[in-house]
Amino acid sequence: MASINIVTTEGEEFAFELAQPKLSIGREADNDIVIPDGSMSSHHAEIVETGEGFQLSDLGSTNGTQVNGQRIESALLSDGDSITLGHVSGVFSAGGASAAGVSAPPPPARSSAAPASRSKTPGGFANSSPFTKKEKVKDPKGQALLAIGILGILAAIASMALSLIMRVN
Repeated sequence: MASINIVTTEGEEFAFELAQPKLSIGREADNDIVIPDGSMSSHHAEIVETGEGFQLSDLGSTNGTQVNGQRIESALLSDGDSITLGHVSGVFSAGGASAAGVSAPPPPARSSAAPASRSKTPGGFANSSPFTKKEKVKDPKGQALLAIGILGILAAIASMALSLIMRVN
């Protein structure tokens, strides 16, 4: 029986037998072959059994479909073909004895780069920026004037409110 052996970008391995004449492949649960990987489109590709063999067709996926490293829209699969769906790799097996020793290629390398929580300036580093770094200096006189101004505004609002109350009575 023909099958596809898949390895996700997280290293999970799946084997799917191609037991139906037409199989949909994607991330969503309504597919015949569900591959839980973020690089897969919800309805990524389909495999159809034809008189010539199995035809793999891309369904307009975001990250594309490849057979033996070549991006395809549709391709007839041969025993041992390497397939890539998004960033998920796999191998097609026609079910013959020649594919028994074929295993799925490793998933593509993923970058593990992350922003640094801290940075250290290398020795001998000189800042060549024409802009100097401004230092924030707290001005106690300015803060006191701001506080007095706010109190003055609040006092003015309170006096207006009191005068309105007195006129009503």
